Amino acid sequence: MSLAHSQLSLMRAWSSLLSQVRGHLRSNPKVRSILLSTAALASQDIAKETRSGDFMATIHGIRLQVLLALLEATWYTNSDSPQQIKDFMNMLNNVGVIISSETFPPGRSFLGLVTDTFHRSLLLIIYFCARKCQCLDVESQNIRAEHRLLMSKVFTSSLTLVIDALRLTFDTARTRQDIDLDRDLDLLVAVFQQCTRKGLHSSSTTWLTRCQETDVFSASLKLLCQTDVSGLSDLELLRSRGRPLYAPQVLSFHMALASIPFTAERLASEGAIAAYSNNSISIALSEGVISTTLAELPNERSPAHKAYCAMLANVTGMISNLVSPQQFIENQVIGFVQLYGQQITKALSWTNDDPLTLPFLEELELSAELFYLMASSNVTASPRNDTSLAPVLRAFTEVALLLIQQLNYALTHPKHLTGILEPITVEDRIRIEQESSENSSVANLTDLLDAAKRPIMASVIRRLFALAANVLSTLNIIGGAETVLLR
Repeated sequence: MSLAHSQLSLMRAWSSLLSQVRGHLRSNPKVRSILLSTAALASQDIAKETRSGDFMATIHGIRLQVLLALLEATWYTNSDSPQQIKDFMNMLNNVGVIISSETFPPGRSFLGLVTDTFHRSLLLIIYFCARKCQCLDVESQNIRAEHRLLMSKVFTSSLTLVIDALRLTFDTARTRQDIDLDRDLDLLVAVFQQCTRKGLHSSSTTWLTRCQETDVFSASLKLLCQTDVSGLSDLELLRSRGRPLYAPQVLSFHMALASIPFTAERLASEGAIAAYSNNSISIALSEGVISTTLAELPNERSPAHKAYCAMLANVTGMISNLVSPQQFIENQVIGFVQLYGQQITKALSWTNDDPLTLPFLEELELSAELFYLMASSNVTASPRNDTSLAPVLRAFTEVALLLIQQLNYALTHPKHLTGILEPITVEDRIRIEQESSENSSVANLTDLLDAAKRPIMASVIRRLFALAANVLSTLNIIGGAETVLLR
């Protein structure tokens, strides 16, 4: 037993050492190759382990930490040799065996049935592998058919594990407020987002079936309806962490689903709009009082505003990825827009006398995008003549015409635009002040479009141009401007 404890301490020391020096090791290609080869061998030893028991589970967790430290030290490169790809694929195959291990099933760690849990290290390893495979899929010419089959196999197994764990975590989160559960959700959602990327699967049938079997979509919506989206119920926790528990991860999970056509369809049918219309910030949104800042959280973006923007992004994502969104818009989205009409109108009623912040610009962009998608979802069916959609689009037209005037003034008066741009976070304040001090003279719009000198202002101006184009396109669709050209 003393020898085992000595080996355990040695592995912990190696993990700590690699974590401390990884930044220096990444820049050396020869060292990276050695570490990747070592990671392949280490993963093989982990995958072959058959001794069970609680103490061996602790050793298994430390071994995974060492493997993770090796992978972090070999983090991304733009060029991989055939030998490096071979080592990585060997390691990926071993990771697949570890995920499916009967000796150390990851599910026992999620359930807390082992003394020292190891699922977070495993999730981070899967995350690394998914990110690396995406880079190889895009950049490498040495990926062969057997590599793609291996990737599909491993990430399908990973998604099965993650989906089961998400369902368990969503259900558990409804019963208690727990920071550890919040951290687990962070990792689970991040891994889900990466493992569902294009190029990692030959077929999505298996993990989609698993989603339906576990009813994970519905579980996430129930949690969103129950949890405190704003975080105001526990101010001490909100101030210490800067965000509420669970809600950001749930909305990020929905964002991943909304970006994929077949899962967007499922999310819409499960009642996402109903959940977005019935949660802890719904009353405030219906009254139009959600702001970008929060008095209780100075120098930080309001969590409620961030959540609202995430909801708008998810709604627009679902509309964009549905094959036939007309029925979804008529039956659900119109009610969502009418319910939050005051909040949406407040955003679209922005004037040049009002300050412009980056979070508010995001809200403005998403609000305009929502109306564009609603107007263009069924152009051939003349949505402006539809009885349910017409009043909503007519109301948009009234505020959109005024908004175009404000955008035109902002884009033609660069000095005024720089004066109304206000930071919210300390980081944004430092960056904006640094831009202003280093480039004090603004003669015309071209000066602000220099991304090398003014990256923030250049980004804001490009976003304002895109916003103006989006609003004009929506007005053209609503007004039937194309019919004039076709006469």
